[in-house]
Amino acid sequence: MKNECNNEFKNEIDEFDSNEIEINWFNCVNEAKKWKTDHMP
Repeated sequence: MKNECNNEFKNEIDEFDSNEIEINWFNCVNEAKKWKTDHMP
């Protein structure tokens, strides 16, 4: 799921176009970690 966050928020040179996008990416990664904790044994 973290890869999906990278694909959605990072640009072609693996950076962020704005601070807001970086914050959204960070939130996405945190949600992915939480999902993994909740759904994996």
